Amino acid sequence: MTQVQQGEFVTWVLFCFAVALAVAVVVYYKFCKSCASCWPASNRSRAFTGSLQPQEIFQMKFQTGEIVTFYMFGFTVALTATVVAYYKFLGPKIDSKSVNRFVNDVNFLKMAIEKEKATVVLHDMEDETEDFAHRIFKVATIMRINFLKKDRCTRSINFFVAGLFFILGVYSFIYATKVTFAYRFTTYEVSMTLLVLTWKVQSLISMVFLVYWQLYGHLRSFRRRLAGCQQLKGLAQGRRMIDGNTHFFFVILVFEVSICFAFAAKYHLSEFHTEYSTVLSRVFFYTELRPLYTCVTVYLYLVWNIALFVLILYTNATFLEVRYFNQQIEKFDGSDENAEEDLLAHMNTYGDLIGVIRQLDRIFRFYTFIMIVTTIPSMIFTLMMMNQRIHSFTDLLFCSPSISLCIYSFFAVTIAPARLHDEIRLTKTCFCQNKSIWFPYRREVYLIASTFASHMEQYELGVSVWGFAVLSRPLILGTLSATAMLMSLLTELAPKADLFSDHSTKHS
Repeated sequence: MTQVQQGEFVTWVLFCFAVALAVAVVVYYKFCKSCASCWPASNRSRAFTGSLQPQEIFQMKFQTGEIVTFYMFGFTVALTATVVAYYKFLGPKIDSKSVNRFVNDVNFLKMAIEKEKATVVLHDMEDETEDFAHRIFKVATIMRINFLKKDRCTRSINFFVAGLFFILGVYSFIYATKVTFAYRFTTYEVSMTLLVLTWKVQSLISMVFLVYWQLYGHLRSFRRRLAGCQQLKGLAQGRRMIDGNTHFFFVILVFEVSICFAFAAKYHLSEFHTEYSTVLSRVFFYTELRPLYTCVTVYLYLVWNIALFVLILYTNATFLEVRYFNQQIEKFDGSDENAEEDLLAHMNTYGDLIGVIRQLDRIFRFYTFIMIVTTIPSMIFTLMMMNQRIHSFTDLLFCSPSISLCIYSFFAVTIAPARLHDEIRLTKTCFCQNKSIWFPYRREVYLIASTFASHMEQYELGVSVWGFAVLSRPLILGTLSATAMLMSLLTELAPKADLFSDHSTKHS
């Protein structure tokens, strides 16, 4: 026996309803409603007694309601016949298994659509991570050092501009180095020159790394992996820190630009110039082109700051995600019925965070090594400059920009990674202090928790100095102590008089 399909069943219900409606309307108009014009009184009485002849019934006039009802009835009959003929003779035979397969396919499509929506949300979050660094990359876009966009024309222009400034920067660095070691200057001038050369080295290296990170997709892949851990919930919770870092970036930007142009204005407005300044002004052969040297210097310093704050922001974003994870561990209820599944989910999230931290280390480990190696000499040169120059409060104000930039360059590389390292070490403490995980004793929860705690014993996690040591607070303290000891040694060995020549007698 052929099974009745759902479409047939619905059509038969509509057919029965139309038949009942048609009968009711006809009965109403023929036997209930009084209509003198079409139904005489003698015929009404004879209709109720059943003595009307058939020819007399057909001679009666039909009302509008009856006609409409008959049209509806005829349409329903035709529709019913069409649907039944389709399902019985023309349509495909659909059994219950086919219906179940169809339902399963619909559910699969729903799951696929939900997964695609989650992927779109994840990519939107990733695009917003132009998000935690998008303002910095806007500055990079203005400076033509942004290679995240894949537009060929834009990239070609950026390559030309960045390459031009890089070549000019390398040339000015070589020229300044030659001038420094070819002439005899005062100790203050030598210290200041070596400090500027160190900053140029850092700027050129930062430019190379910034372009490398973008071209090889390291920053983009890191953002995607970070967003896949906890959907950037920690970053959303600590957005104030990221905004504070961004505001500080613009403060440093304005400060460095102001200092560079202030020194350039001082040179152009001053009537007397030292021998070093006079020789350096001919870096591009003509003294009229000295503003070009200032522009190249400002450009390189800004690129240096962009690279530094990329390191700071990406490290702080990872720190916020780890801190959010630690907060979830502290709030975890180990007495819940689903404690085992929740612990396994936290373990999976922790594994993802470990992968993110290791990728962060692979991206920045060599860069942090070079920055620290070049920052320590800049600190020593700055202290030497202070020792030779500062004899009054005015001298201190004059040297304060160099001192500030030197301190900033050191702590910008070290503080954010050290904070991340401390937060990673805090994870096990938060986990072990959650008593609901350990008490009362439950065998399954205890075994998972013990395994989880053993995974947390990875003390080398963090941003390392090219794999030699992890950037941490003890390393910062040790570096500062070694720098102070070396500076005290140089101060004792240096002669009290000028190391090279007396600048005042030279120009008398």
